[in-house]
Parts: sequence; C-alpha cells; structure tokens
Amino acid sequence: MNLLTLLQGDLRALSLEAKKKFPNVKEAAEVAIVKLRPLEKKEKMKCIDEIARMDEVVKVIAAAFESKSPRLLSLAIPLAQKLLSANAVTQHNLEVLLRLLATMTSGVSDELQVKTLQTLTTLVTTNQGLHGPLLASSLETSFVLHNTGGPAVRNAAGASLPVVLSTLFDRAAAEIKAKGTTPSAQKLFHHPAPAAAAAQVEVETKEPETENKENELKKEVKEKDKEDKAEKKEVKEKDDTESKEKDKEEKEKDDTEGKETEIDAAKEKAQKEKEEELKEKEKEKEKEKEKEKEKEKDDTES
Repeated sequence: MNLLTLLQGDLRALSLEAKKKFPNVKEAAEVAIVKLRPLEKKEKMKCIDEIARMDEVVKVIAAAFESKSPRLLSLAIPLAQKLLSANAVTQHNLEVLLRLLATMTSGVSDELQVKTLQTLTTLVTTNQGLHGPLLASSLETSFVLHNTGGPAVRNAAGASLPVVLSTLFDRAAAEIKAKGTTPSAQKLFHHPAPAAAAAQVEVETKEPETENKENELKKEVKEKDKEDKAEKKEVKEKDDTESKEKDKEEKEKDDTEGKETEIDAAKEKAQKEKEEELKEKEKEKEKEKEKEKEKEKDDTES
C-alpha cells in the first residue's frame, strides 16, 4: 500500500472520529483529503515531493494534538509517523511535528507515549539528513520518555534507544570516512595494527546483535500498525452501528408519531360525529316542540 493511500485512510479515520465534537479537525481533514486527491495518478517520488510541499496534512495533525482527545491523538501520531518515515515533510513542518511530539512526554497515556517513541525512532533511523537541533530535539524527547514514562514506555525505550544510538554512531563513522578522517577522528575510528583483528571480530559480533534489535523494532512497529488498523476498523464498525441504531430510532420515532397522528385523527373524527349526532338530536327536539305547539294551537281553535 503506497503512502498516499495510507494518508488518505488515516485522514478519513480522523474526520470520522472528530465528527461534530471537533469540527476544526474534521474540516482540516476533509480539506487535506481534497488536496491529496489529484496526486493519485502521479509517480511515487513526485507524489512524495508534492505531499512534502503541502501544509494541509500537518495542519490536521496539529489540530488533533490541540484537541487533546486521546482517540484523535491515537490516530494523529501514526499519521505523523507515516509522513516522517517517507521524509514527506519540509524542514519547517518537521520542526512543527517535533514540537507536537514533545508535548507527549506528560499528561497522556502510556500507549500514546509508546507511539510517540516509535515515531521518533522511525524518524531518527530512516532520515539520513537529520542533524543538529532537530536530531537533538528527537533524542531529548526520547530520553525524557525513557526517564519519566511508565513500565511499558521504559521497556519500549530500552529496546529502541540502543538501536537509535548504534545507527547514529554508524552514520557518523560513515560520514567521517566519506569526507576523510581528521587526526581527532582517527583516534575515535582507527585502531592500531595489533588490535585490528580483535576490533574486526568485535564489530562482526556486534552487527548481528544490532540487526536483531532492528528486526525486533521493525516487528514491534508492524504490530503497532496492525493494532492501529484494528482500532480504525473498530471505530468504523462502532460508527456504523451507531448510525444504524440512530436510523432505527428515527424510524421508530416516525412510526410512533404516525400512529399518534392516526389516533388523533380518529379521535377528531369521532368527536365530529358525536357533535353531528347531538346537532341532529337538537333539531329533532325542536321539530317535536313545534309540532306540540301546532297541536296546542289547533286544540285551542277547536
């Protein structure tokens, strides 16, 4: 499944979850969906470049974070992770997302903090161009989560941070090697000849361990993606059920109102018939009185 399809699915889920309670999130999500639609026919790389130049998806994520709704946050964080893993953001929007993720260090559930940690881990390990303050901000948030989070968060951080640090050291070594080593760099990354064989053995021993940790992290990310999909499915089923129940209630209400209208009409008809009957009786009484008067008159004349 490509990035565009994944983003559209997440945005629809956010729009559906926001409904009337968070109209600004719903409106922002719908605007982003409309903006993404023309990209469906473009090539993958061009599509990613176009997404990166857009602000609409990041605005949806920001609105979801501002709502402080746990359900919206549980959908917004994976959406941010997809953007970051594909490097589909400008530097400005990357700064915005990192500031938003930094707010997850307190006042939220362990589940949201674990998702935040996974997102930061994905960013640091996949974005080769992450340097300076942005990299420092990512690491700072990760370590704060490790130090202040609950058991689940600390366990996740304990598994991901060694992989992150190992990746960064490997990347730094590769960059220094590509640019040419300096005397100070030689001390860090060059081993004396007698120790060369031992160093090589040590590196070879550590590589499988790092690879295993990376595989475990990837597996964990896949599992979380499955959980996210299951959660979205649950939300959709819940909304469908609520919609059906609402339709059923409205239909029952309409039926009840219809029956009440029929009863009222029947009562009104019965009332009218009764009134007509009383009028007829009154007329008959008046006729009888007139006949009696005529009879009395005839008797008097006689």
